[in-house]
Amino acid sequence: MAQYASTLDVEGTVKIAPDLVWLDDGQVRACIDVKYKVEKHGQYPNADLYQMAAYCRRFGLKEGHLVFAGPGSEYSSAELMHGLIVTRSPVDLNEILIVPQAESTQFSARVVGEQLREKFRPTS
Repeated sequence: MAQYASTLDVEGTVKIAPDLVWLDDGQVRACIDVKYKVEKHGQYPNADLYQMAAYCRRFGLKEGHLVFAGPGSEYSSAELMHGLIVTRSPVDLNEILIVPQAESTQFSARVVGEQLREKFRPTS
């Protein structure tokens, strides 16, 4: 599986490649970038926030998602300028080899957001 290739500038010379995107009718509806480094001292690198902010701006998203290697299961979020939210979700590589379906579903629900969940909610 390849990263999603796009460009950041009008001329198409500044390449970007988020790790995962959710496409709906050809439009990017969610963006996830996976970071294969451990956070240091409880801090996530600012460069990763800048990168996600650029992705969100490019795709017109109000929320982006970073997944980091690191201990814990609590996700956090940063509210950036202009209402942009970047969520940060740790994955403990020492403890999780297979993500249980319930955790996977919870993470997916956070990423997808209420708007897209409504679209795919089963009717009874």
